[in-house]
Amino acid sequence: FLIASESDSANPVAVAAARALSEGGVDARVVVTGARGPNKKADQLARALASEPDARATIVVADSDVLLSRETVDALVAPLAADVADAAWAPPIEIDARTLADRASQAILDASLHAFALLGAIDPRGMVGKCFAIRRGALAEVGGFGALVDYLGEDMELASRLRHAGLRVQPTAIPAASLASGRSWREVVDRYARWITVIRAQRPRLLVSYPLLFAASPLQVILAVAMIVIDARSGVAMLVAVFAVRWGVAAAARSSSGRPLAGLALAPWLADVTLLAAFVRAISARTVSWRGAAFRIDPSGAIVEVQK
Repeated sequence: FLIASESDSANPVAVAAARALSEGGVDARVVVTGARGPNKKADQLARALASEPDARATIVVADSDVLLSRETVDALVAPLAADVADAAWAPPIEIDARTLADRASQAILDASLHAFALLGAIDPRGMVGKCFAIRRGALAEVGGFGALVDYLGEDMELASRLRHAGLRVQPTAIPAASLASGRSWREVVDRYARWITVIRAQRPRLLVSYPLLFAASPLQVILAVAMIVIDARSGVAMLVAVFAVRWGVAAAARSSSGRPLAGLALAPWLADVTLLAAFVRAISARTVSWRGAAFRIDPSGAIVEVQK
């Protein structure tokens, strides 16, 4: 369990978890990394691996909000063991929505084209680092986690480096369930704005896909309503088509994510409105807030902390 410092609020929880696992015969411990890099996750991972020279050949990384299961880990490790991939990642979903903002985030991940169970098939060059496995040799070949410390989207940069090196990355069919909850609307919008900022910095040609593909339905509804004024029959047909296609995408996303189909009436629209708000936030803001600090992204795609 990696924490940046002993004053980290996660420290008592990590210590208790490590102790419980150790008592059950598992080799588990807390590592205080002292990470200070702009991307503290990448920095923590780099420092942890540097302190484990004899670590196993396969590395599995999971964010602290992931409900890690045997099934998830097996699905990640299997393609590496079968030598069909050098890295594998689990599409994230959220399963503990408590607020309206939580439900919006949940809908983005399991009821939209941004659901990574679908997006992984649409865009095989991508990767989500919430829960993944990688060969240690493959990681070393692309510079290790230390080479990712200056990137906001360390997972996207890692995927890019792996593919440029001719290495294989693939998603798993088993999702990674996140327990993130209790968030405000601003927190959720900021979270997806950071992701879109990563796209803006590291894959700018895909930026236009947000209003034209991932969150196009609200705009299409507005166009259909406007069309009704001009040609009622065509406008109504367009409106019906927009709703039918959007619900069809939501059903496919839920099915691919292993999620129930209940509650699909409003979820797709909640997802799209949230993504549109995040898109506006990402293209209008000069800085991005992350883990209590403000950053700007320089022309090379690296993040630079903005001193207050």
